[in-house]
Amino acid sequence: MQKCQLRSIRSLVLLRYLGLRGIDAYKLPREMKALQHLETVDLRQTNVIHFPQLAMPKLVSLLGDRLVIPRDMDNMLELEELSMIVVNHRYSMVDAAKLVRKSEVLGVLGVRFEISNDQAGLIPFLDAVNQSNLHTFVVDDYYGTFLGLLEDGWLPRSWNLHIFELNISHYLNPKVPEKTVYLHGLTHLHVSVRVTEAEGLLVLGRLPYLVLLDLVSRDTLERCIISNECCF
Repeated sequence: MQKCQLRSIRSLVLLRYLGLRGIDAYKLPREMKALQHLETVDLRQTNVIHFPQLAMPKLVSLLGDRLVIPRDMDNMLELEELSMIVVNHRYSMVDAAKLVRKSEVLGVLGVRFEISNDQAGLIPFLDAVNQSNLHTFVVDDYYGTFLGLLEDGWLPRSWNLHIFELNISHYLNPKVPEKTVYLHGLTHLHVSVRVTEAEGLLVLGRLPYLVLLDLVSRDTLERCIISNECCF
């Protein structure tokens, strides 16, 4: 899709769903501000990273692979689904915590951690998750920073939260990270390791709520996916 084609969407003033999934797009046009009725924006499998500062009062779902969002997103009170947003020096865990606390209807939140020195902001953010109405919380720990910031365990205390998913498959772990056992409420885990060891499997066996394990061993080029409706 060409830039001129994207700009032409400003004439679709009643548009409610904008799906650009798989389109070779890098940037959203300013003309999107005319789409005041947009409810869903799907930017997955595109090259769009920066979501513009736009007033979209009816936006319910914003989906992407790695979205840097403006700090005033917490004013979009109708948001029910937001994923995957980047937490870094520009959009901090304090900003993310504010968004979660302010929203009463947000049910799905996906966060990609790209910050390694904000331990003070992690606990308030996780507290906000615990006090929220989220039913799905997905962590994309791209550089291993989320586990690196954790000193103690974290157990989701919200009755609403049914899915707590962690993806640490982007980089190669020498073995299953021991800190994984601190995430007592983990339900879904995607992890890549150099070598699969019995000790690492014992660590995963201590996760009482784990229902899906996607384990890749790079040395043997083997992949193991285990799914259980209850637990391991």
